[in-house]
Amino acid sequence: PNAHPAAREQAPAPQIPAVQTPPRQRHYLLDLAEIRRQGGGACACDALELVDREAELGTDFDRVGRVKERIAQAAEDWEAVLSGLELQIQAQLERFGPAGPPAPQPRDRSQRPDAAAAARSTIVALRRRQARTARLHFADEQRAWDYLQRALVLLPAEPLLLADLADLAEKLGKYEELAELCAGWESQEADPLRSLSLSLRRAEALLHGGQVEQAGQLLASLAATAPGYLPVTALLERDAIARLDWRDLAVAFAHMAHAAALGGT
Repeated sequence: PNAHPAAREQAPAPQIPAVQTPPRQRHYLLDLAEIRRQGGGACACDALELVDREAELGTDFDRVGRVKERIAQAAEDWEAVLSGLELQIQAQLERFGPAGPPAPQPRDRSQRPDAAAAARSTIVALRRRQARTARLHFADEQRAWDYLQRALVLLPAEPLLLADLADLAEKLGKYEELAELCAGWESQEADPLRSLSLSLRRAEALLHGGQVEQAGQLLASLAATAPGYLPVTALLERDAIARLDWRDLAVAFAHMAHAAALGGT
């Protein structure tokens, strides 16, 4: 155990059997993996193999996952990065059994989050990192979507997660899902202007998804609620032109004139 790091790296095979207890084996393998990582190149690949050997022991998934993620990033092995993040998620889930952390309960904001709430937040953050890796390094939006959907089960009202999913839904053409996401997000939003913006985005999603009647009802409601708001009237105009509905287009122009008279922007 007191050998110089270089000596440990040069002669790993004889030393591993000499480390008898599982905890000492785990620490040895992870320490050796970190040493290999610093060598870069082929050493980084060897380091990943050592970490995978450690993962097979089935314990301390959190540390194994963090070490694997760090080594994989240095080696630019993005699939291994995703695997390292998954190990960290597994560590969080195993603290609460197969079902994972229990559902969130209403609580006073002044109270500190309990262990389950902290675990949920950690898992969601890790899933978002997986989604970001899938998008940036694999250009795989569908895979990113799947990661975020798994996170949404744990924190259905998390604004950052809803924003990620809304952007992805738009890019993937999942307009029905985008409309549902905007509706859920809007129900959590206390700011009236942001709520209005989300309603507009939901109306656009409904139009793109071919749900013209629902979009029309929502737009009519928005026009009544915010008669001088130009983004609403502009969307009414676009909808009427797309449907070649000249009566509704005239109504949209009337709304625009009203907005101009009010000085609406």
